[in-house]
Amino acid sequence: MTSCCPNFNPITLSTSGLVRSLLLLTIVGSVRARARMVEPPMRSSYWRQDITREGISAPVNINDELLNCGGFEYQWKQRNGACGACGDKSGGIRENEYPGKYSQFPPQRTYTTRRNTAGISDSHRYNVINITIYVTANQMGHFFFRLCPYRDGPSLPFIDLEECFNSGQNLLVKDVNSTLYYPGSNSGYHDLHLEIPSNVSCQHCILQWTYVTGYREGKNGQCPPCLGCGPQEQYKNCADIQILPEGTPPVIDETGSPLLTTARPQATTLQVKPTTVPTPPISRSTTTRRSTPPTTPTTPPININATTNPGNATPCTPSADIVMCEAKDIQRLIPGMNTWCLENCKSGHCMPDFCDCYCVYPGYKIFIHPTAFDLKTTSRKPPSPTSSSAKYHCYKPTSLWSRTPGLTGWCANNCPSKWCADMCSLQVCP
Repeated sequence: MTSCCPNFNPITLSTSGLVRSLLLLTIVGSVRARARMVEPPMRSSYWRQDITREGISAPVNINDELLNCGGFEYQWKQRNGACGACGDKSGGIRENEYPGKYSQFPPQRTYTTRRNTAGISDSHRYNVINITIYVTANQMGHFFFRLCPYRDGPSLPFIDLEECFNSGQNLLVKDVNSTLYYPGSNSGYHDLHLEIPSNVSCQHCILQWTYVTGYREGKNGQCPPCLGCGPQEQYKNCADIQILPEGTPPVIDETGSPLLTTARPQATTLQVKPTTVPTPPISRSTTTRRSTPPTTPTTPPININATTNPGNATPCTPSADIVMCEAKDIQRLIPGMNTWCLENCKSGHCMPDFCDCYCVYPGYKIFIHPTAFDLKTTSRKPPSPTSSSAKYHCYKPTSLWSRTPGLTGWCANNCPSKWCADMCSLQVCP
């Protein structure tokens, strides 16, 4: 039966009706449960730890525990099982993958691989990193973890994260000696420990956690129906980490580095109740620079079919012909906003709150912060109110933009003292 029902303690239709009914009643309340990777922190949760980059706080995602591929109905009935590599809807805006707003941060955890010792082959030497998962309610199923050796942007060619994860093996969970971990009926925090071979190193890599729940009844092939069989709701999270050899200072390198691995036998899946293992201290990364060039690896990196940046490419500057601008976040839903961003950013009226700009190269993009454009021009700035009329006038969105969320406050805060755009105008206050 194990081959038919991969989830923990599958229940077939041959089980007594009373037992099945009790189990279903216990689990049905958890359909809208929440789950996330706490340690290392995943991309949508950086705001919970007050993480910043260049003085800018990580964007808030109050639904960071609901990265479930859009939900069961969407994933399986509309997208045939497809899901973003980090839990976003496959057919929507993937904010947890580059260039999404949650993917713009350097590694948040640095792990050190120990040097090999005499008498132990490199392929049999492993290191342990701590993982903590939070699940609010019992959904059964199992966890597994994968690693991509590269960051998904910005200076590398575009990388399909899911293909990158698929190119390697699932990581072994030391607590259960298996690549699959079964949370069973335990909600709350799950403290796990992953084994990383000592010859693995990467300056910026992506750790993926996948949670395949097991509370739905379905079928696997010719097997009889069972609880946890067939399509299930899934959660996925991604975390930015780096894994460095012992003695190497933490390095923030936006280009990433190859992952070196040595093949090892596939671990046997065991359904063993996990035990508590003391959590080793975690080293946070700090921004430093290499004093000496990195050592050239002797083992070939994993081939993920990525091309390289041509040396004769057009420089990425705000005035380059290859610059494109488009609406960001909720502004993407406004008809014509992409055209507005393209025209206004290039004419010196770019709005960082509403637009993203980037240079387009074959297969990848390099982003330019909108403030790099000339924002000092005042050709489109509405007239300032005179002292006699100030109390009767204020800056408000024009009629075309009056229903844009947040724009009323933006006009009021930015137009009087900074700079404005033609979506705001000086109007008579009510």
